[in-house]
Order: sequence, then structure tokens, then C-alpha cells
Amino acid sequence: MNIQRIGDILIERALISKTDLAQAKRLQEEVGGLVGQALIRLGALSEDDLLQTLSDQLQLPIIHAEALSTESADYERAMEILDLSPAWLALRQCAIWCDHENSPVHVIAHNILDLELRERLEAQSYAKNIELRDYLASNQTLEIALAQIKSHHNGEAAGASDDDAQRLRELAEGAPVIDFVNRVFSTALKENASDIHIEPFL
Repeated sequence: MNIQRIGDILIERALISKTDLAQAKRLQEEVGGLVGQALIRLGALSEDDLLQTLSDQLQLPIIHAEALSTESADYERAMEILDLSPAWLALRQCAIWCDHENSPVHVIAHNILDLELRERLEAQSYAKNIELRDYLASNQTLEIALAQIKSHHNGEAAGASDDDAQRLRELAEGAPVIDFVNRVFSTALKENASDIHIEPFL
């Protein structure tokens, strides 16, 4: 079955123009990544509209931050069950968790369709007879979940391979700070905010 391209769906829904899509594809060629994220970075599309369109396209539910597990043990349990390291998950911007040993493993990722990610997750879940439940999530929701495995990832950083180091450099080049700033401005415009205040915290 052929899946209609996300750019074509967005044009059909009048969420972007053909010019927007062409610009996003040029940006994608320059910096890599997904065309949807390129559209957000250009300010041509809101993240909410992208997530809803992807949800309709892929028939996957959207999970919000309040539905994430807040127990670090749930993330540790899922990593142990599927035999996946915090470093491997962090490099692929994927978070997994489960409520107890025999419950489904919940999965969110920056690119839920990433081939390497899918092959590893599905092979491990099949071998362990564990159900996977995939979700779409905003960048902010994903960052909250990733924070749960960050401490474990830091513990493994000293032993990271050259391939892992290269992948980290590639992620850094994806300009997550730019994406964050764009989301802040996009939200401010949507809410008709007159000021933006940013407070640092640990």
C-alpha cells in the first residue's frame, strides 16, 4: 500500500503552499532531517497541525506530556526488557517505558518510522514477546521523556563508540536550539502574547 506523502497531504489541506514545500525540501537537502520539521523551522507550519496530519496519515495516536510516565523505573524497566541501552535510545531520540514487566512498551521518537529504530525495536519485541505501542509526540513532550533516560545516557558517555560520537555531531547539527526558539515564537504568536519571558533553572 502506498502512503501519500506528508507534503502532498498538507497542501491538500491548505496548511502549506507549494512554495512552502519547495523551500522546506531545499532546507532538508541542506541540513537533513524530516520535511515536516523543515516546514516548522521555516515557520510555514505549526507543530500541532503537523502532528494531527501525521496522526491521520499513519493512524497513530498523539500522546501529550501529561500522559507520560513520571517514574524513572518505568523507563529503566522497558530498556531492560528490550535490552536497549540509554545511549542507543538517546542517539536515536527515542524514549520507551512500560508500567510493569508484562505490559506493553510505549514508544515515542523524533522519527517513529526510522528504519534502524523500527528494525531493532520490532526484533527485540518479537524475541521477548512484548507488545509495542507507538505514539506521535511533540518535540517538547519527547524532550520530557528523554530527560528520564538522560542520566543513564550520561553514565555511558565515556564508553561511547566513534559511531556514537559521529551520531551526536549529526544531532547537534540539527539545530535543536533553533527549533526550540521557533516553537517559542510560534506559540507566542498563536497566543497573542505581548512578551516572552525565559527563566533558567536546574
